[in-house]
Amino acid sequence: AACGRSALASAARTARDAAPEPALPALLPSELDVPVVYELAPAVAALEAAVPRTFGDMAERRSVPGRDRLQFAFAAERTPFDVRVRGATATVAATVSYRARGWYAARFAPDVSGSCGLGDASPRLRIVLATTVRLDETWRLRPRTRLVSLAPVTDSTRDRCRVTAARFDVTDRVLSAVRGKLEDRLAAVDAGLARADVKSKVERWWELLQRPIRIRDSLWLEIRPRDVRLGAPSAEDGALVAPLALTAQPHLVTGPRPTTPPTPLPALGARAAIAGDSAPTGLRVRLDAEMGYDDATHLLAPRMVERALARGGRRVRVRRATVAPAPGGSGAVDLDVEGDVAGRVYVVGRPVYDAPTGELRVPDLDFVVDVDHPLVRGLDWLRHDELRDLLRARARWPAAALVDSARVRLERALNRDLTQGVSLAAEVPTARVLAVYAAREGVVLRAEAQGEASLRVRRAPPMPKRRRPAPAAAAASGR
Repeated sequence: AACGRSALASAARTARDAAPEPALPALLPSELDVPVVYELAPAVAALEAAVPRTFGDMAERRSVPGRDRLQFAFAAERTPFDVRVRGATATVAATVSYRARGWYAARFAPDVSGSCGLGDASPRLRIVLATTVRLDETWRLRPRTRLVSLAPVTDSTRDRCRVTAARFDVTDRVLSAVRGKLEDRLAAVDAGLARADVKSKVERWWELLQRPIRIRDSLWLEIRPRDVRLGAPSAEDGALVAPLALTAQPHLVTGPRPTTPPTPLPALGARAAIAGDSAPTGLRVRLDAEMGYDDATHLLAPRMVERALARGGRRVRVRRATVAPAPGGSGAVDLDVEGDVAGRVYVVGRPVYDAPTGELRVPDLDFVVDVDHPLVRGLDWLRHDELRDLLRARARWPAAALVDSARVRLERALNRDLTQGVSLAAEVPTARVLAVYAAREGVVLRAEAQGEASLRVRRAPPMPKRRRPAPAAAAASGR
């Protein structure tokens, strides 16, 4: 047996049963950004409607408390509100120009009067209002509008109204009258803003994110949102942007389209509520890249077939090499050899991923033969370390492209329109292999893809106002 041509049969057999999947650490939760844009145009329109453009009446004399002989009248007109947004606060400002007259009733003489703003430059006041908007845990909009300041535009005589003949400064009286008008209307403004329906809009997005996303045939991605938290609002193009963060547990599902029951929109929490090592950061999804055994065989053949293996003057030549699963999640290479030994030889090992080279390797690949077989006695040269190491060096497969292809498919599936005006956007630049195992149909590389994802809501353009026809045109048309 040691000197002649021998027929060799291996005791190893490939396994077609499913290998157990490797245990992996729990996947950290993902976070999706959802910017809720609150247009300020309705708020400004509410302010414009609630705060009158004109104040006072020159024909209406007003008494001055504590000074029975003094009376005054004024008429004011404000400019449209100008909006500035910073953080969660919208500041609106307007300039009020006014004219006034004062009267002093002398005891034994006709009334003495004086005026300002009649025929000369009108005094001016500056109104500054601030509206702070927040969302409470029930998704109700909670606005608070307050008067920040009301004062003359400047300290110069231009913006003071002194009735010198009556020795009376009307400025403070006008300020007091305007302040009263404003404060009477602010509660109505907040009540109007609070009627905005934010919850139904977010519920619609929440429902969209629970729909399975098709990656490819029989492979689906479920985003599985869990909770929603609110970050610090900011400003964008004259709008308030409330940054919501959705915590999710994305999961890939094989088979028919999943029918996971939907979960209702939870109460709104604070973004800082989840902290520490378990805090969600970006998008994390487990994905599998698979190399079928036929593909593995095709890639291995040029490295093995027709290659001579020699040791101590003994030579064998590989005529065929087939990759197949082996028990316990290992992989087997079935070799048909000829030469000083003819027959089938199995080498078995557990595949691993070599990140620096992007290759699948089998560093523990070893012969599996029945050492008690009479034909094997004396063939120790076949199991020599050098020969085994030569097989290990040749048993490798390029695999980085498989992982990258799975990553690209995931990224492509995550960039899609969910409905009109609402789209899911994602970047998944990296995927790292966590484990490798030999399954029934191929070698599976289990990876973790990492990136960023957000829900993008396109802001609808403002609807043009319908112009009413001029009276003559309306009469001509019969309306």
